[in-house]
Amino acid sequence: MADMSYLNIVTNVFEFWADALSETDIGEETYFERPSGDIKLPCASLLPLPSGELGHDLHNDASGIELTIQTDLFVRAETPLSKIYELNAVSHAALVALGFRLTASTTPEMPQNGYKRLISRYARVIGYGEPLAEESA
Repeated sequence: MADMSYLNIVTNVFEFWADALSETDIGEETYFERPSGDIKLPCASLLPLPSGELGHDLHNDASGIELTIQTDLFVRAETPLSKIYELNAVSHAALVALGFRLTASTTPEMPQNGYKRLISRYARVIGYGEPLAEESA
């Protein structure tokens, strides 16, 4: 059986999501943390947020987690809003394919530093040992 630890689960989710976005203008500019410093736009990040364990067996091992993740999509300030929504559609489709459901999304923000940012949050209950959607196909 594959290792289904918390780190392994979030790494698998990130890799599947990043692979989907690699076919867009984002390419390889995906991050497993909030990007900083000299970044190339457009880019995206996927952040696992604090998640809770679900139930425990007789050995006090968790049976699964309720995983919450946040995606941040960044484009240049002059980029049309339609572009950030196009990139978000690819991000959203990848996460829905893994069984995640959208729990919150923002209107694209335009911070002072020259880019637009769209934030979305997703959640899914994942049992340890349960295959993610792409593994079961």
